[in-house]
Amino acid sequence: DWMVQSLEETDFRSGFMPRFLFCVPEQNEPEPEGGYFAATNPIAENWLVHNLAGISLRPRGTVDFSQARDFLIRWEKVQQQRMGTIPELDGLLSRLSHHASKIATILVISETKVSDTYIVTEPIAQRATDYLEWTVDKTMLLFEQRLVFNKFERLCQRLLAYVDPENGIDRSIAMRNLHLNASQMKE
Repeated sequence: DWMVQSLEETDFRSGFMPRFLFCVPEQNEPEPEGGYFAATNPIAENWLVHNLAGISLRPRGTVDFSQARDFLIRWEKVQQQRMGTIPELDGLLSRLSHHASKIATILVISETKVSDTYIVTEPIAQRATDYLEWTVDKTMLLFEQRLVFNKFERLCQRLLAYVDPENGIDRSIAMRNLHLNASQMKE
């Protein structure tokens, strides 16, 4: 909700926001019992911290994409066909190959013993691209349904939030909720 209300069109058309991947939830999770101080799983937390620290302490190695290169090239060509469907996302779509290589690298390093060379196989590349396709699909849905940038579109989004899908909304209630007078509502 914050992102929908705060980001501007220029945030996406510049080179900054397209460098991020959005993990858009399909539903809002309820606040856990106890809120911020909810009970946690210390075993899972310690496992995660230990394994992440272990990755950061590994000696440097190279990442070899030769086994997955053809797959990734074909995948990138298919993804480029999405360009222009939502112009604000062209920056993200143009960087998908970079995101794919980074996610594949994280996967291969996290699943391979310490090595001088980490080999990205086609199955690892497939998992990375599956994740990216899910992420892009959810981001596109967010843009189609919720992210709007001009004043009129924002007003329409606010109005849609008040509309009952089965019964619609009374014009006077809509005007009151949106703080509009009759001429503004007509417009």
